Amino acid sequence: MDWSSKCSPTDRQREQSLQRVRFRPVPVAAEPVLQVADVFRTMLTNGGAHVAGFDLVESDGVAAWFVSRNRDEYGLADRLVRSAAFAEALPEVAELGPAAATGFERSSSLLLDGELARSLQWGGAYTHPPMSGARAKALGAAFCASLFGDRYDDIDVDHSSARWSYWFKGVAWDSTWVITDKRHRHLTVLCITDVD
Repeated sequence: MDWSSKCSPTDRQREQSLQRVRFRPVPVAAEPVLQVADVFRTMLTNGGAHVAGFDLVESDGVAAWFVSRNRDEYGLADRLVRSAAFAEALPEVAELGPAAATGFERSSSLLLDGELARSLQWGGAYTHPPMSGARAKALGAAFCASLFGDRYDDIDVDHSSARWSYWFKGVAWDSTWVITDKRHRHLTVLCITDVD
């Protein structure tokens, strides 16, 4: 079946596709993305930060149908963090924790730079905000610009503040962002945590 059509996959086809969908770890090369992760590592002294990139690999087109239509019921972010590719790329984060659900909720590419800036300026449990709001906003904007430029419509953002793996500390600094580039079928994950 041609999944470029308007015909939507059935629930059974969606479930079968979820069993087949795969991800491939790829290096994160964008310097602003790595810089944001480094700043988080510096200030989250009892926790840390991890960033990783993944390509979506699937053969039946069902995942592409859901992703291209901004349909979050496919659960791509949840599937990614439970995948073998995620465990390979971020083994210290991958061990599932006390929360059975990852807690992902759809956010917006238009807000991502501000969400990152807020977390950067908030600082860690034992560090004061390491920078001004203007500097934090500039880092968040550079992070987004390096990943998707002005292609806001091509990007889905899923965010969770749940302690979905044992790596997270279970307090206010837990955050996971999954940024999905629908055009290029690429996902970037940023995880942060800290504890006082």
